[in-house]
Amino acid sequence: MRIVAALLLSVLLTGCGWQLRGAAMMGLSGVPIAVEAEEASGEFVQDLRAALRGAGANLVPRAAAAAVVILEDDIVHRRSLAVTTRAVSREYELEYLLRYRVETPDGEWLTGSEPVSRVRSYRYDAAEALAGEARGTQLRGELRAEVVRAVVLRVQALVGHQE
Repeated sequence: MRIVAALLLSVLLTGCGWQLRGAAMMGLSGVPIAVEAEEASGEFVQDLRAALRGAGANLVPRAAAAAVVILEDDIVHRRSLAVTTRAVSREYELEYLLRYRVETPDGEWLTGSEPVSRVRSYRYDAAEALAGEARGTQLRGELRAEVVRAVVLRVQALVGHQE
């Protein structure tokens, strides 16, 4: 009976389009992709390459690629959202912004320059400055990971194998 219930539940969930996080990231199996960075940070480049490999892509030089992902720049903006009566920031907003494009090895653009951004806010207590800075660093990493996922999904939609 439990097996039937589990089978029925899985059929219902897949029928409505639900899937495990990251399950759609395998559509680049065997696709040769090159990654080039103009002004993007090294951390972002490393994370994107790892995510593309995880999605099944083969990272190759430009000449052998089906598509070239060109990372134009990535920027982290931090702005104050709330201040105390003493003009001390109590809450910050972080925005991680990436500009990139995808082109063929011979330079034909598959996409124009596309921005991808993610935004989050966090509370900051000046009395616990180290904890606040650690939270900001953690959020930057989380935002970078979300932007990486968005780029991989976009590349998959452009050149990936749909299974």
